[in-house]
Amino acid sequence: MPDVLCQSPEAAWKSVLRAIRRFGAYYSVEFNDPQIAAVVQKMGGWIALCGRSSRNLQSVGGAEFRTLYSTLEGSAEPERLVGIIERDNPGGRGNVLRVSVGVVSEV
Repeated sequence: MPDVLCQSPEAAWKSVLRAIRRFGAYYSVEFNDPQIAAVVQKMGGWIALCGRSSRNLQSVGGAEFRTLYSTLEGSAEPERLVGIIERDNPGGRGNVLRVSVGVVSEV
């Protein structure tokens, strides 16, 4: 999957919110924009981010994400964000969902 470069913080945050609503904390996800993974890890990880209230995600979480996205540097490769299924089943990767703007595929 090609990397998305120079995505706006707002578009990146919308991708994250869409993945949270669609998949939640149980599935591991991999965004095609490696900057997203770096920011989500800085915010406590995928499971913690999914556990935030809707109100927090819409206000504080969104502002925090956009600020971090504008300042942090991600890795060159997309990083998998571990969900509950993978965390609780060592040795088994579980389902990993690749997320990009408007497209989701299961690995």
